Amino acid sequence: MCSLVDLFTEWSRGFPSLTPALEGLPPQAAVEEYRRDSPAYNAGRIRTPLLAFHGTDDFLPVTVMQNYMLQVINNKVPAKLLKFQGAGHGFLSVPPELSATYELYGAQEQIIWFRTYLMGR
Repeated sequence: MCSLVDLFTEWSRGFPSLTPALEGLPPQAAVEEYRRDSPAYNAGRIRTPLLAFHGTDDFLPVTVMQNYMLQVINNKVPAKLLKFQGAGHGFLSVPPELSATYELYGAQEQIIWFRTYLMGR
């Protein structure tokens, strides 16, 4: 639910103090490092089937994840994005009954995904 897909977006829209702590420098001082470490700029290297979750009300735009997943799919790697309506950066911002439903649904999807892509290999 809280994927760091694009470190530039994380820095500008998410936690501007966390990203430089993770990377060692702010993005303007380490542009190439941020690019290398951001999955969004390395989608062509993905070979493992990818299941991702994203809340529609996340401060990190869902379009960033959608674009990333599209790149993965275009590279012929199985990928699926589950978008949770009204969820933010995790399920803490939704009502408890919705949170429980989302968690159960997400867990079921993970089990199906693992059975499909781990058990058959």
